[in-house]
Amino acid sequence: MSGVADLLRRGIAAARAGRKQEAEQLLRQVIAKEPENEWAWFWLSAAVGGIDAQRECLHRVLEINPDNGYARSGLAFLSRLRPGQEWQAESAPWTEGIDEQVMLGSEPPRRCPRCGTVNPGWAYTCSRCGAVLQTIDLVGVVQQEERIYSRASEGLTVMEAWAGAIALNGDAAFGPEVELASWRRSLSALIIGSLFFVLLRSVVPALVWMLGPRGMRPLSALSTLPLFLEIDAWGLGGIWIAALALALVLFLLARLMGGSGGFLVHFHLISVAVSAWMFVTSALVFLLWLVSVVIPGMEGRLLSGLSFVVVFLSLSYLPALLTQALRVAHRIAGILALVGVMIGLGALVAGVVALRFPLQDAVPVVIRVILGDVLPQLIGAG
Repeated sequence: MSGVADLLRRGIAAARAGRKQEAEQLLRQVIAKEPENEWAWFWLSAAVGGIDAQRECLHRVLEINPDNGYARSGLAFLSRLRPGQEWQAESAPWTEGIDEQVMLGSEPPRRCPRCGTVNPGWAYTCSRCGAVLQTIDLVGVVQQEERIYSRASEGLTVMEAWAGAIALNGDAAFGPEVELASWRRSLSALIIGSLFFVLLRSVVPALVWMLGPRGMRPLSALSTLPLFLEIDAWGLGGIWIAALALALVLFLLARLMGGSGGFLVHFHLISVAVSAWMFVTSALVFLLWLVSVVIPGMEGRLLSGLSFVVVFLSLSYLPALLTQALRVAHRIAGILALVGVMIGLGALVAGVVALRFPLQDAVPVVIRVILGDVLPQLIGAG
């Protein structure tokens, strides 16, 4: 018996720590020895993959003990999930806050003060008359729910996702957006992100005009990044079209990799990722301009080096954001999401090149550059 209890404790600890494979192995050992162990089945629902398997485990708990309120809460949670929300069940929120004494049966039974019925130690109400046996922290429960649904549905609140995106915290950035996914909100995300490009185009010339009489060179830093100052309505439209094309390609790749998210949620998270990238890129360019103003005489290699860093960070940030969005939208492994994003971006770049330069013209140019420029430099360096 002590061996089973030890396996159960270790399985519960592994499940709580997110080590699902280890937890499933330990808990199935418990079930092999005690098929009627309700808590082994209960915690197995937090270790198995897929809501169907989770639901099966929770039903098994109720077959063993119909009064297990935690299992009923889990089934109620699963029944409320809509298509595309399956990712919320991966953390098994119905297992949160359960005391070990309750799980291992060491909490004393509760006798109903009204009718005298003896209830399990974890019971909140009497199974016979419904009298309250222990109070519930409703404030804590409500606060926990608000953490999931706190992000309002107004368009501007999509900026709340950017804080998590900047830290590359996919669950914080994109998790709440799954609930709020809509075509209108996706459009709002792209519009708000585009505004930062427009502001960059408008604010920088205004500051140049204000600071110009003092003899500063505020545009010197941006001279190496003319693309960000030349983006107009057509350029923004191109970014939007590219975002849509990329979303379609990534959706197909995610499905091939075993993803199951819906297209609306997928497209919305891609839109949020692109809008966050617009914000980060605009901020980096503006900071580069500001540094050139604050540090007089900044030019040459130092300025070029900082410009290269800005471009590198901007181009590296987009795949990182898209990877997080794809992982959350389809609940696939991070490495698979990264591979899909790199393939998708490569396909998008190849498509743009093919549109601008016909294949019969592009191939000779590439060969000429490799043979005439790159290869001689490599040979000379060796």
